Amino acid sequence: DAKLNPTDIDCLIVTSCTGHMSPSIDAVLVNRLGMKPSVQRLPVMEMGCMGGAAGLIYAENYLRAYPNHTVALITVELPTITFQHDDYSWANVVSTALFGDGAACAILGPSDTLGPAIVRSAMYHFPDTTHLLGYNLTSTGFSMVLDEALPETIRQHFGQITSELLDPEGLTLKDIDHFIIHPGGKKILHNIGLVLAAHGKSVDTSKSVLRDCGNLSSATVLFILKRFMDQPVKAGDRGLLLGIGPGLTACSVLLEWGAQP
Repeated sequence: DAKLNPTDIDCLIVTSCTGHMSPSIDAVLVNRLGMKPSVQRLPVMEMGCMGGAAGLIYAENYLRAYPNHTVALITVELPTITFQHDDYSWANVVSTALFGDGAACAILGPSDTLGPAIVRSAMYHFPDTTHLLGYNLTSTGFSMVLDEALPETIRQHFGQITSELLDPEGLTLKDIDHFIIHPGGKKILHNIGLVLAAHGKSVDTSKSVLRDCGNLSSATVLFILKRFMDQPVKAGDRGLLLGIGPGLTACSVLLEWGAQP
């Protein structure tokens, strides 16, 4: 859609939490795609399901410094490598059923016609929650940490997460037209859906991606965003993109659509 060549990219951001390699994926891509020697590389690792949203935030920050540059954000996730054959724990059974492999790419730059603009972004850190989500590295590979308290913890903090993003713009949830919410799981999405329903909003698109693809970790928000970009959206419509990952940390992005080409 962007009609670019690899040499047009000034900054390459790659997010992943499901594999470790050195040189990192971005270094491999620079060579395989024939990118220019001056391309800036930013590998964003171990941020889990918030990695896609975090990548958008880092791309926005880069473009504020270099407004005429073009950034490629690539998310690559292979959650199936966490499958443990002999682990029958609740966390392993749920994560095996929930996660899927996926990759996505977003191009960010000075154009205002190919998609929404980033208006503002924010991060919110949940205190004392590092034990709720992540990996343990064992002799048989990655073992998923997925605490049962996760959905309720996110529900309790959801209002503060969105306030961090929207209050400085004088906005509330009622002012948001489209919600690009990372579907951490059915319970998490259900809890967020209840909050948004009180404002006449829904997470239907996130539900459809979860149903069709599963939880693709950092790539999921880009899959959801693509579905919004594939349908008619009015100029001036606002979107709230949200990913939550290990830490716990929430990364949120306020979007606004301009005139469509």
